[in-house]
Amino acid sequence: MWLVLCTPEDDSALWLYRRLRALERTPVRLVDQASLSMPLAVEHRVGRDAPSTRLTLADGGELDAAGVGGVVNRLTGLTPHHLALAAPEDQEYALAELYAFALSWLHALPCPVVNPATPLGLGGPAAPPSRWVLQAQRCGLRTRPYRVDDTDPAAARFPDPGGTGLRRRGDVDVLVVGDRVVPGHLPTELHAACVRLARCAGVPLLGLTFRRDADGWCLHDVQVRPDLRVGGDAGVAALADLFPATTGGAP
Repeated sequence: MWLVLCTPEDDSALWLYRRLRALERTPVRLVDQASLSMPLAVEHRVGRDAPSTRLTLADGGELDAAGVGGVVNRLTGLTPHHLALAAPEDQEYALAELYAFALSWLHALPCPVVNPATPLGLGGPAAPPSRWVLQAQRCGLRTRPYRVDDTDPAAARFPDPGGTGLRRRGDVDVLVVGDRVVPGHLPTELHAACVRLARCAGVPLLGLTFRRDADGWCLHDVQVRPDLRVGGDAGVAALADLFPATTGGAP
């Protein structure tokens, strides 16, 4: 079974869920972020033996890690609405415990997780713009100028992890999926550098936006939760190839 973890507002993830199901390679289950934030029961064992986890979600369905063959992780955080009536100091403590569990659960899954959770972001690394710029340049990609100015918040927008940067006609969006770059609108000589950037960042799935100027192609934006529809069917196939085809579990 493959899992797609997302919020109800994530149209891109919902599109991917339907496309993965259409492949008919294995059952695919959609897990809402709020449901994962408020499980009815949790059994999570971590020790010398292989970790094991079994969750009972809010809808009563069970989720056994042993039956999961791949995870598309689009989590933006946790939404524990059931803590709203708790005292503020208790809310902070409980949220920290829930975050620690979610992080441990994602790391303990015996399958590829795209993208892996980090202590700074359940859905992938929440790196500052300066780090993306440095990593991109080290990987051989030219970036647009980046500066930090306390009096001008807009100066530090590049890259924009949420993918909300201003766009221009002619901008080219691509997805790095494993060792592939889709679709093929970007010159192939840039593909290797794009893959290096994704590997350097520790994310198997990365969205990149390029803009062409007088000096050639320039990296304009980076998204750790990109619009998956950019890659089309080629992106879906590349993502599915990162996961083993399993028959266990229920959709």
